[in-house]
Amino acid sequence: GRPFVVAKLSEVYLLAAEAAMALGKNDEAAQLINVLRTRAAYRPGLTTADLNARIAKNQITASAINLDFILDERTRELCGESIRWADLAMRGKLIDRTKTKGYNPDVTTINNFHYLRPIPQSQLDAICEDNKSQFQNEGYK
Repeated sequence: GRPFVVAKLSEVYLLAAEAAMALGKNDEAAQLINVLRTRAAYRPGLTTADLNARIAKNQITASAINLDFILDERTRELCGESIRWADLAMRGKLIDRTKTKGYNPDVTTINNFHYLRPIPQSQLDAICEDNKSQFQNEGYK
């Protein structure tokens, strides 16, 4: 099989930006995100002037920084890394951002118990107890 990416340098920058934001250092958070945006502006064949224009257009300021902005930036940067559910669940944003139109129009039902995943049946079957269902996370059968 293919190796699975455990972490990317860009994720470290995003985590550091989130930590800076939590400490009230939005200027520092913006600087960290701008490092990623500067890198993302590059395209082969651009002139220096075109590259500089793209970089300038994509820079953000401290006033843009909040948790929703950082989650949006994580989506742009880490799309397809299979960590979205964990990102939203551990930050307490799973229900809010899933129900909000535009974030995920395919979701029809989501409840608070979705913050936890179901325990796989194979794991429950391996338990040496008569009432195995007691170990399943609430909301799942």
